Amino acid sequence: MSQKRVFLIGYFSSGNVGDDRLLGQSKQIVWTRYPGAEIRYLAARTAGQGVGRWSILKLMFTIFRSEHVVFSGGSLFQNQTSHRSFYYYCTLLCMAIFSGATVTFLGQGIGPIQGWLANTVLNMLLPFVHLLHLRDVDSYERVLGHVEMPVLGRDLVFYRASLQQKLGCRLGINLRPGVFSKGVELGVRALYSSEERPIFLSFSDQDDVILDDWGLGRAEGVWDMAQAWDSDEPRIGLLVGMRLHACIWAALKGVPFIALSYDPKVTAFARSAGQYVLDAYTVTQDQFLEALLCVRADYSRYQQSLLAMVQDAQVDMRDLERLLV
Repeated sequence: MSQKRVFLIGYFSSGNVGDDRLLGQSKQIVWTRYPGAEIRYLAARTAGQGVGRWSILKLMFTIFRSEHVVFSGGSLFQNQTSHRSFYYYCTLLCMAIFSGATVTFLGQGIGPIQGWLANTVLNMLLPFVHLLHLRDVDSYERVLGHVEMPVLGRDLVFYRASLQQKLGCRLGINLRPGVFSKGVELGVRALYSSEERPIFLSFSDQDDVILDDWGLGRAEGVWDMAQAWDSDEPRIGLLVGMRLHACIWAALKGVPFIALSYDPKVTAFARSAGQYVLDAYTVTQDQFLEALLCVRADYSRYQQSLLAMVQDAQVDMRDLERLLV
């Protein structure tokens, strides 16, 4: 059997722990299905097996020589955060289709997509995708009527993931810069000035800047998620998280979380897990602190709901590699 050539497309190697985790999971899925496959992936810059996202000629060459092009994890096809990014990925999708490669969406989130033109462009391209494996109900419902037999799945992080249930006693905080209300800042400041002293979970260097801007400092209670992800050390007993993969990390540790939602994908995941949801844009300090009291008062119920969701996700994602053509 000849060696398969696979190109993974995602927001990889850009300094975000969640996206880098998706890259690792994507490689594992491909190698499980195609042992020894030659894998290249979209990256911030060209290095090793990574192909720089703005190295246009190299990118075209890689796509046209690949047998499989996999749009892997994340929410690539949305224009809530960037219209340019949406059309960039649509252009890559066009190239993959015209190359004759087998095109796959794996654990992909679709939307929100605003505007008639953007929706029309994507609707025209989707029927040429061989497999649409989608990570949430909103994405699944978005493509119904435009493609045949989409597959509703989960985030790729759940692929062959184990439930560790490493519970600590500290409160964890994860924030995404620039997208939350003043009430979040006031609530976090109140916690830092109390005896609570939460642990700040950092997914990127940008996350750490928040503490500096607020004058809280980094010396005490910052946990780099690159190390925390596979750590057996039980530190966190409850998480207040904004990033989707911070909430997923908590779920895999059996740790209840309060989702500070800035994006429908975060809301959808939190609700699927039966967890408390706050609107990051509008939440007040009082609502922020009241949510902590509510979850702690009913901790067992939130945890049991979370564990049930994780077990379902493990079943749903167990043999994902078999879907690859």
